[in-house]
Amino acid sequence: MAVLAVMLTGPQLLPFLEVKNMTTRAGEASYDRMVSCALRAEHLLEMVVPDVFGNPSKHETFDLRTRSMQPIEARRGADFYAYGTKNYNENGFYLGLLPLGLMVIGLFARGRYRWFLIGLLVLSLLLAFGTRLYVVFYYAVPGFEQVRTPFRWMFPATFAVCCLAAMGAQHWFAATGRGPRAEGRGEETGDTVSPSGSRLSRIVGVILIAVPVALALTLLFLIAFPSPAHHLAERALESVPRLSQGNGFLDAWDLAGFMWANAMRFSLFALAAAAVIALPLLKTWRPRATAVAGLFCLILIAADPLQANGRFMTQADPGWLDRVPPAVEFLRSDSGTFRIARFGRRMVLHPNLPMIYGLQDTGGYDSIILAEYARYVDAIEPQRALWYNQIVGFEDPASLDSPLLSLLNIRYLLVDPSDEIDHPDWELVFSEGVKIYRNKRESARAFMVHQVESVTSFDEAIERLVSEHPGPARTVVENAPDSLTRPVAFPANSEGVKITRYAHTAVELTASSSVSGVVVLCDMICPGWRAYVDGRPADILRVNGIFRGVAVPAGQHSVAFRFEPASLRNGLILLCLGLLAVGGCVAVSCLPSRRKCERS
Repeated sequence: MAVLAVMLTGPQLLPFLEVKNMTTRAGEASYDRMVSCALRAEHLLEMVVPDVFGNPSKHETFDLRTRSMQPIEARRGADFYAYGTKNYNENGFYLGLLPLGLMVIGLFARGRYRWFLIGLLVLSLLLAFGTRLYVVFYYAVPGFEQVRTPFRWMFPATFAVCCLAAMGAQHWFAATGRGPRAEGRGEETGDTVSPSGSRLSRIVGVILIAVPVALALTLLFLIAFPSPAHHLAERALESVPRLSQGNGFLDAWDLAGFMWANAMRFSLFALAAAAVIALPLLKTWRPRATAVAGLFCLILIAADPLQANGRFMTQADPGWLDRVPPAVEFLRSDSGTFRIARFGRRMVLHPNLPMIYGLQDTGGYDSIILAEYARYVDAIEPQRALWYNQIVGFEDPASLDSPLLSLLNIRYLLVDPSDEIDHPDWELVFSEGVKIYRNKRESARAFMVHQVESVTSFDEAIERLVSEHPGPARTVVENAPDSLTRPVAFPANSEGVKITRYAHTAVELTASSSVSGVVVLCDMICPGWRAYVDGRPADILRVNGIFRGVAVPAGQHSVAFRFEPASLRNGLILLCLGLLAVGGCVAVSCLPSRRKCERS
C-alpha cells in the first residue's frame, strides 16, 4: 500500500523531493525554535471547550447581571476576546464531544486497523506536543526539520480520531440494534448477559447522563444567583494575570459571563452526546428507534463542530473575484513584461493576489520558497515575514538604490495611500485608492551582455553586484567558461533581445548582435529549466546569482527556455503505473472466485 501511495502521488512527491533541500525551510530553524511552536498541555482543554481562550469571530458575550447577550468590550479596544494562546486558525482542533466519546468506544472495539490507528494517534500527539520524541525525529529523519510547526501533527491525529470514532460508531450501532434482546439469553446471538452486568451497564448509562445534567442545573442556578460566579472570576483574575492581558477581560463580570456561556454550551452538547452513547447501556428503547438514534447521532456530529467553528469560516460573495480594482486595471493596461512590488509597512495587494489578475509579482506566499531567491531579496532588505512563508516588499528608502532591486525588472511600486516615496527615480503615476509609482530607470527583463566576470559562489556574486554595481552591459556568471570572460569588442551596430512569447513554462526570445555574448533572462533559475539556441540544447548559466542566461554566438538567433523537469515526467510515469495497478486490483476483485464457481 505504501508503494502504491508513492506511485499515485509521484507527480507531486518527486518534484518536491528535488527541491526540498533548496528551500528556505532547509536548516532554517533550530530545534528550540521549532518546539516553541508545539502545543501545550492547556490546548487539551480547547479540544473539549473550543472558545476557552477566546474566539476572534464572536463579538457578543453573555452578561450574568442583565441575563442577556451584550457586545464584547475587551482590553485594547477589541470587540473579541483573545488571550493566553492562539486557539483558532491552525491551532483549532475541536471535533465535537460525540466523536471523542465514540473514539473512546473505538479504542476497545474490534477492528482490523484498530492498533494501527491507536499507534498513529499516540505518535501524532507526542509529536504535536513537542515531547522528547520530537528531537529523535528532528535529527534522525531526513526532511523532518522542514516541518517548522509541530502542531501540524494534529492533522494525522485528527484522521486517527475520526477513524476510531467511526469504528466506535459501528460498534455502538450494532449494540443499539440488538436492543433488549441482549438481556438474559439471546437466542439470536447466542450470548448470555447476567442480570448484574445489565444493572451495572444501566448505572454507567445513568451516570453519563447525570453528570452534564448536574452541570446544566448548576449553571441555571448561577443565572438566578450570579454572586458565586463573580467571586470565582475575581479569584481567577488575581491568580491568572494573562486573563486581563492582550484582548482580555476588563473586569470579573465579563470573565464570569464568558465562562458561563462556554460551560453552558459544553453541558448541553455533553448531555446530547452522553444520551446517545448511553443508549446501548440503558436498553430501554424499541428496535425501530435505532434508526432515529442513528440519525440524531449524525446530526449531532455535524452540529457540534459547526456551532464552534462556523463563524470562523468566513463567507463572502464570490462576485468580488470578478471585480477588478482601478489600480489593477491601470497595471493591466500597461503592455510588456514587468513586475510589481510593494513599498511601506502597510500591506497593499497581498502577495499571491496579483496572480489572479495576471500580474507578475516579486513577492509571494508559499511554503516552498527557494532559499537563493529569499537570500537575494534579503540582501536588498531583510524580509520580516519570511518565517511565515512570505516575501512581502520593502520599507527602507535605501533599498530603492540597490542594484539588486533594479535587476528584478520592477516597473511599479504599490504604496498605501497614507505613505509616499520621495526618490528621483520613482514618479507617481496613479493615486486612486492606492498609490502607484513608476520606475524611471527600469531594467529590462531580458538583455544581452558582452563583458562577463566569473565568480565561484552565490555569495560572491551578490557581494560583487552590491559593491561594483554591474549593469546590463556587464554582469557576473557563476563558474563562467573562459571563452565568456575574454574581452570582446563592443558591437558597433544596434543589437537587442526581444521577448516573442512569455508563458509559465516557456519563454522564447530573439537575439541579434555582431559579436558573441550572453543572453540574460531575469527569471529565477531552478531545476527543470532547459535552454535551446536555434532549436539545439544549450547550457544554462547562473547569472547575477539567481537568473538564467545562455551563451549565443554573433548573429541573429532564437533562444528558448522551457520548463521540462525530469522529476515531473518520472512522477507521471509512476502515476500511470499506479493507476494500472489499481485497475488490475479492481479487475481481479471482480472476477468470480473459485468458491462462488463451486457453489454455482
